[in-house]
Amino acid sequence: MSEAVLLAEERRARRASPLAWWVARLRPVAVVAAFALALIGGTGVAAAASLPGDPAYPIKRAAEVVELALARSDEQRVQVLAAQTQRRLDELSRAAATRVDKAPTASTEYEAAVERFADAVQELRAAEPSEKHEQVEKVVEAAHDKQVQVLEELKDRVPESAQRGIERAIEKHEELAAPPGKGGERPTRPTASPRAAETPRGGRPSVSPGR
Repeated sequence: MSEAVLLAEERRARRASPLAWWVARLRPVAVVAAFALALIGGTGVAAAASLPGDPAYPIKRAAEVVELALARSDEQRVQVLAAQTQRRLDELSRAAATRVDKAPTASTEYEAAVERFADAVQELRAAEPSEKHEQVEKVVEAAHDKQVQVLEELKDRVPESAQRGIERAIEKHEELAAPPGKGGERPTRPTASPRAAETPRGGRPSVSPGR
């Protein structure tokens, strides 16, 4: 359905029932506000500051599931997932600094967040080309530049079991940020190219018979 048709239907719905139109518009805002209030008071404070493995951590993740569900487009979904990977990285950094026992679990959560982010980016890239994809590529580049640097610094400060997840996450960031090859495809592992004919030392290039 074209954008013009969607706009026309939206105008008709607004004229038919202005109150219902505004309620539908404000419902996502109300949901987000409700979660924000939950995170401000009582257990919400503990959830916001929780690390993977803490009893209150599922509350934080539940709020993020709602946050992602409210994304209004594929591009916005990528941006939300990028923000969530940054939160997981912040948790991993805090675990490495103050609660090393939580680092392996935090590393697993971060790797899973990067996988979700990568899947959303790759699905969008596989769709028909769009000008909006340029903004997504900027998000990918920013996530790579900011997060990989922190990950490299964290690797030596966490247990070995956490290091493996960090290394895999770095590889995924590098894969996503790799420039596209010809035809817009991401490059695969390079293969050996045929060697050019060699010129004998001190002599002229060999000439095939009959030429």
